[in-house]
Amino acid sequence: DWAVVETACEAARAASGARIACNLSGLSVQNPAFRDQLCTLLQACPDLARRLLVEITETAEIEDEAEATRTVEALRGLGLPVCIDDFGAGAAAFRYLRCFRVDFVKVDGIYVTNAVESARDRGFISAMVDLAATVGAQVVAERIETEAQARLMQDLGVAFGQGFLFGRPGALP
Repeated sequence: DWAVVETACEAARAASGARIACNLSGLSVQNPAFRDQLCTLLQACPDLARRLLVEITETAEIEDEAEATRTVEALRGLGLPVCIDDFGAGAAAFRYLRCFRVDFVKVDGIYVTNAVESARDRGFISAMVDLAATVGAQVVAERIETEAQARLMQDLGVAFGQGFLFGRPGALP
C-alpha cells in the first residue's frame, strides 16, 4: 500500500486540480506505523491532503477497529476525505460504515450495471443512498457506462459517478 500512496502522491503533485484516489487495505488502515508514516507525509505536504482521497478496500479485513478508527479520524483531521470502496460487495462494508466516519460510499458496480433492468438492484442502490445520507456520506456509483445508467443514478440520488461514460483509465500525470 505504501507504494500505491507514493505513486498517488506523485500523480497528485503533477496533476493540476485533479483529485487522485488511493486504495488502502484493511491491513494498512489498522496499522499504527502506516498511519504515522502517512500522517507525517501529509503534515509535511499539506497540499496533498486536498488532492488525495483514500478508499478503504476489503482486500484484507480490518480486525483492529480501534486502530482503524484512529487512522480514519487522523486522515480526516488532516483534510483527507475517506471513502468505503465497493460498498455492497463484501461482508464488512456495513460494519465499516457503522465504525468509521467517512465522506463517501462507493456503490459496487454490479448494482449499477443491473439497475436499469432490475427493480431489485435499484432498490438496493436507493437504500444505500439513504443509508449513506444517514451517516453524512455522499455516494459515488461505479461502472457507469451509459447515459441511461447515469440518469438513473441521478434519479436515485447518487451524487457522483465513475465509469467509462466519463473517461477510460489512462496514464497518470
